[in-house]
Amino acid sequence: ALGGAVPFAVRLDDRSGDRAASVVTLNTDFTLALAHEGPVVVLDANAGLHRAAIAKVFGAEPAFVDLAVADGAPIARAVLATASATRKAWMPRGVPDWQAILPALRAALAWAAEDPSAQRLALIAPKEIHVALAHCLAPTAPETLVLVQHSRLSRRALDEVRRTVGPTLATWRGEIVTGHYGALEGLDHMSGCDATVTLMDPRPNLGDEQLRAEYLGLDVDGRLDALAAAELQQAHGRLRTIHRTRPGRQLHVGAVVPAGWPGLAVDVRRLPVGRPRTAAAMTGAELAQAREALGMGLRELARALGTSDTTLRRYESGERAIPMEIAT
Repeated sequence: ALGGAVPFAVRLDDRSGDRAASVVTLNTDFTLALAHEGPVVVLDANAGLHRAAIAKVFGAEPAFVDLAVADGAPIARAVLATASATRKAWMPRGVPDWQAILPALRAALAWAAEDPSAQRLALIAPKEIHVALAHCLAPTAPETLVLVQHSRLSRRALDEVRRTVGPTLATWRGEIVTGHYGALEGLDHMSGCDATVTLMDPRPNLGDEQLRAEYLGLDVDGRLDALAAAELQQAHGRLRTIHRTRPGRQLHVGAVVPAGWPGLAVDVRRLPVGRPRTAAAMTGAELAQAREALGMGLRELARALGTSDTTLRRYESGERAIPMEIAT
């Protein structure tokens, strides 16, 4: 930084007990490219994020053109609005809190199920949530084993995930493909999906971005939201909507609207609070038919399901809604 011609900023930090210097400056190659003789054009899917850096070099805002390219086929977009889909609420200690996450996951799957023709669903979330979902869906797959090996989730935590989250994922009638933020750019394996769902607002760590925002003269909260919106645009871009030839659907669960969506038709809903009382994957008649096909009595099946024969009788009569785990 001292040897370069570009302005920089430094912050000293000794909170960990050891003094550390954080240096923020602009990429040297990028700066040299901007200084090239003659007109220079910068192309990027989220070019707006770089305007402040370019202004830092030239002292003035660059000319900016935002190219909005039409979808190749009808795309239905929706947001399940909630302020709770944050790292603090969903991953308070760096690992998923499933009691906080499951209502959003159930609502997202219910949204996807609104299209009876949808069979292939892409679920995109922070890495640790992705690891857990992948472990539920395909625990022995080579790519899952690699994810688990490099995650902070213990074997006990993963076993608990399969018990608590597995029944919810099992309600989806087709295939679920998973991925995580920060590892999606350029990937095409989700282009054949019928729908993409992004879970949680992927705001970067405040400490990592605060000095950068100050250096660029930006509001740090606005910068975090802009970076999250750009990441969500990358995630939903896996559906390849520009080149798509058949309808598709996109949903985000959180408070940040994906970049590229403002100005488009977006169905905004509120995420239901708590677990739906009547969420059931089968009717009482279907449960009775399944029990008869097994050749079991009420008491015998109730014991196998870990419930009482009185409760099971109420399920079959329709007096009580059948919980997802019982149906599964």
